[in-house]
Amino acid sequence: MVLETAAVKIPDDMPSEIASPLGCGIQIGAGAVINALHPEPGSSMVIFGAGAVGLAALMAARTVGCWTIIAVDILDNRCKIAHELGATYTINPGVEDAVERIIELLRAQII
Repeated sequence: MVLETAAVKIPDDMPSEIASPLGCGIQIGAGAVINALHPEPGSSMVIFGAGAVGLAALMAARTVGCWTIIAVDILDNRCKIAHELGATYTINPGVEDAVERIIELLRAQII
């Protein structure tokens, strides 16, 4: 049994690899940003992981007006998608030190 408010109606012919993130990843990622974090417009956010949950969080952060959004992922293709969806910066920790780069980017905004 599922509560009606927790169900996501999809077309019968929608492929499961497209539909699956709708029931979990998108709701969790976007819900965490919108319902739990409540970022103010102009704030900064760092998102670790650019899979379904992280990308949903990124899109929600963009929607609520976060100014700087940094996406961190070890896969270059996910970093590319994150950039296409609105990440201001992307960091691949396999290529550079993520913590140092995040500090550098955020300090540059303060000065």
